[in-house]
Amino acid sequence: MKLKTKVLALSLLTLLLPWSAWKLLQELERYLRETQETALLASARMVAASMPLEFRTAPLWGLGQTAPYLHDGSADTIDQAIRAHNGEAFNARAGYIQLSPEDQAALQAFL
Repeated sequence: MKLKTKVLALSLLTLLLPWSAWKLLQELERYLRETQETALLASARMVAASMPLEFRTAPLWGLGQTAPYLHDGSADTIDQAIRAHNGEAFNARAGYIQLSPEDQAALQAFL
């Protein structure tokens, strides 16, 4: 083989090797991202499935003797505490507000 042919073949090989390695690394990166995404989604689904659908609050026995109310003590009465709730307790709050004043008083006395 002539020297020109050998140099040309060596030059092509020198150019092809980094390109091949780059393509291989791209494929490996894609594979790792896909498997990582799959594993992350599976973990998220497992955590979500293990979470309760509703939050459980502590029993309300003796509530009338524990004023002030709420985590920061911002409600002086049971009525204020119920009316201040929102978020997860929105439906309970709305139901309380729809009660007649007599029924609200009866509920507060019960609590």
